[in-house]
Amino acid sequence: MGGLRVGAGVDTVALVAGMILAVAWAAALSASLLVAGPQPGSPDGRQAPGRPPLVSVIVPMRNEAHNAGDCVRTVLGQDHDAFELIVVDDGSTDGTGRVVRAAAGGDHRVFVADGEPLPSHWVGKPWACQQGADYARGDWLLFLDADVRLHPAALRVTLADAAEHDARVVSWAGRQVLGSFWERVVNPAVLFFIAALTPMPLASRPRSRVVAVNGQFLAFARSAYEQLGGHARVHDALVEDLALGRAAKAAFGTGYRFAWARELLATRMYRTLAELRQGWSKNLALGAGAVGLPPPLMVGGLVTGGLGPWLGLAAWAGGVAAAWPFAVAAICQSAAMGVFGRRLCGLAPAWGLTAPLGMVMVSGIALESAWRVRAGTLRWRGRVYAARR
Repeated sequence: MGGLRVGAGVDTVALVAGMILAVAWAAALSASLLVAGPQPGSPDGRQAPGRPPLVSVIVPMRNEAHNAGDCVRTVLGQDHDAFELIVVDDGSTDGTGRVVRAAAGGDHRVFVADGEPLPSHWVGKPWACQQGADYARGDWLLFLDADVRLHPAALRVTLADAAEHDARVVSWAGRQVLGSFWERVVNPAVLFFIAALTPMPLASRPRSRVVAVNGQFLAFARSAYEQLGGHARVHDALVEDLALGRAAKAAFGTGYRFAWARELLATRMYRTLAELRQGWSKNLALGAGAVGLPPPLMVGGLVTGGLGPWLGLAAWAGGVAAAWPFAVAAICQSAAMGVFGRRLCGLAPAWGLTAPLGMVMVSGIALESAWRVRAGTLRWRGRVYAARR
């Protein structure tokens, strides 16, 4: 009798846990199909009459020779009439500055600044961005990552969209370009996790504390940037975009705008498995902590929600009949990842079938990220930082 009660208890737990995961992943699949963030205007149309605002495009670069040329060329290809490009070469050793100057071809709108030594208690990227802002003359300051490629209408549409929505700070998320096998397996899973932590229905509400932001493309009206205190405000933040986005939304409410701009912005981030591990393990735990999710809960949530369906599916295949809802959860997860990868990255939906491998990899990266934060220091681009935020 005792054995029967134990067996019945295991079946009940398996059934309830499987049902919870099945419902959760069915909801995630529905969100992948239905939820769309705000979109900027069409790239068609002409520039508004009158003096166009001067846009200072600021790109911090540290050992970005492989990205620098294409980044500079897409900025110089803008159809907006008034902009300057400021590249801050942050101690590169791979000839980044030389590549930038060659791509600029003597264009007077391009200025390459050799970065000053990193001050104590500063992180490299905020320091480079702040130096670029100090050189800038623009009415708007657009901070861009070196791996970003802009549509020719990007600057014009940014200004028109900001004017239409009375926005003083604008961040865009564009299409993620994925080339290698590991990029296609890992990045959609990580980005899905980030999207789950910053759901657009909440992030779009001015009074919500949920913030969606993308430091690859973050633009400020000069007055807004100065009011926030610039990058000096987040001088010690490794996830500086989230810190600035939170400050901007708190200060300006509806004046902060986040939009999906798949037609206007493309980014290829980490290319190799080593780069994926290093980059995401730097960001995951600190980013989760910034939105109120302690690293242990982040890891637990990823393992439970990401790997749970597959572990339960294995139990069902092994004869635990009550674990059948895990199969539903696994199917919904694969479908959700396929839809999400298609919408955000342009992947074939069949890549959703790699979801179990992706979840294994992301769970491992999350565990490494939590361990690195607990250790108190993080290494990034040849520098060691205190793991604060």
